[in-house]
Amino acid sequence: QHSLTMDFGANMDEFADLFGETNESFSFPMLPLSSTVGCAETHSHSQEHLGTMFRPPSQAEVDSLVARDMNALSSKDREQILHDIHGIADFPDEDPHLLQAKLDELDAAINAIPQKSAYDRALAASESYVKDRSFRLKFLRADRLDPQRAGRRMVNFFEYKKELFGPDKLVKHIMMDDLNYDDMAVIQNGHMQFLPERDMAGRVIFCNIQSLQRCASDANLLRAVYYMLMTQADDEDSQKKGVVGVLYNFSLMAERLDYAKILQSVRLRNCLPIRFVAMHYCFNHPSFVDFINYERSAFDEHTRARCRAHQVSATDFHSELVSFGIASRSIPASLIGGLKSKSHQDWIYMRRKIEGNQKLSSRATPTTVVAAVPTRAAAVQPKMNVVKSINVATSRKGQPNVIENIDTSSDSEKSPPARKIYASPSPGDVLFGRGKVKEHPGNVRLHQLIEKRRSRYEVAEKWEKTVIAEEIVAIIKECSGRFLRPTVNGDGWVEVDKEIAREKVSHTFRSRRPKLQKRRRMAAAQAKPKLFLNTNFRY
Repeated sequence: QHSLTMDFGANMDEFADLFGETNESFSFPMLPLSSTVGCAETHSHSQEHLGTMFRPPSQAEVDSLVARDMNALSSKDREQILHDIHGIADFPDEDPHLLQAKLDELDAAINAIPQKSAYDRALAASESYVKDRSFRLKFLRADRLDPQRAGRRMVNFFEYKKELFGPDKLVKHIMMDDLNYDDMAVIQNGHMQFLPERDMAGRVIFCNIQSLQRCASDANLLRAVYYMLMTQADDEDSQKKGVVGVLYNFSLMAERLDYAKILQSVRLRNCLPIRFVAMHYCFNHPSFVDFINYERSAFDEHTRARCRAHQVSATDFHSELVSFGIASRSIPASLIGGLKSKSHQDWIYMRRKIEGNQKLSSRATPTTVVAAVPTRAAAVQPKMNVVKSINVATSRKGQPNVIENIDTSSDSEKSPPARKIYASPSPGDVLFGRGKVKEHPGNVRLHQLIEKRRSRYEVAEKWEKTVIAEEIVAIIKECSGRFLRPTVNGDGWVEVDKEIAREKVSHTFRSRRPKLQKRRRMAAAQAKPKLFLNTNFRY
């Protein structure tokens, strides 16, 4: 292990190498997980000890480090960073052949790492779990298809997982039943939650309100973070698009922050197969800048360049994030400092339901499935809902959290292909249904596109109307939108196929026709000259 005793200002590069992903050894400081936050004596000691080890870097030092990182990137990478920060959708399709080549390189990279005791132990316990293709792809995508970094991340993942949950759960997909009472208390507190809506690029948003954080120990907090982020890591959509982080800190002074917890949190995030494509720090007290600089310096160069600090008042906080594609109405913190937890409690309920379905499906399967994702045989059982992956916050796709569920119930003899169940839609999605769904941003945009093409649609032939409808469907999908209908039991949303989406557009054209004709009749009646009868006429 590296020594933690260093002067931050004297050697910024050494600190970045110690905590980032650019160093060859890729090791982290092993701070004890048993340090108790609730114990004033232990807490004060850790603060004093860290104060002698580190001083927070100055703003100039962090800016210099970020400038060095940006200069090492290509112009295309710098442009991608700006798109990621501002929520601009730009997700190229993956090449299957390239993915397979990277997976082969990942195997070679892991084999080249000399010390990987936890990884070797997990491999001996369940080779199918460790070498599962979808499991390894999580780490490749988290490191932008860099096999060397992905290999180091995967090895450190098993080391940290053993430290958090013990060696017996190295090859187990962690569920709520694996968490203790204090772990669940952290999750149920609601200071960490996935927002009910994604950003404009369709990415899940993970929000942390530090001033409301309550936990019995650092270990409870880290296990809660592990569980929540891993549910999102199981979502293929979030693997490709990444996750947006929002750290909300009002009314909490930086002097009260535990720097040991910062190091543990960064270490955990650098081990999990999760890629944060944007980090927004929102605060109102200048002392919080030290915390931000301290954490940014511990990130890898890609995450560090995607961090933005917003020193604003609590009233301006919501409007500040709108320019970055984050809907203000989805922020769980109210203007007066309260916490909105309804959507988070719904997410917890959905998680329990999905994990219950997973257990039922595993019991119905003749063989035990050790992989994190159920096998295809378990996924196609008729009359049963199987969760392929638990997505944090909403549904697998990012729910905002998205909770990913595999809906395999079928009304026919043949089981339909597995469908993802999303706990919450993104702003660009078009929703089926009545009532308030018409006010959803995606539905509003659909009606705008229809109005622009109404005159052309009314005079078109039947085949031309089909082309117009398909054109609108293509526009919605190009903007990362989907056509979603509610599930039968109303616990989420599923994406419909292209034909049903086109019919939805055609139906919207037809349903608005009577309203248009009514408006025309009313306009004609108002333009028609009126005849007045003189009732005062006498014979």
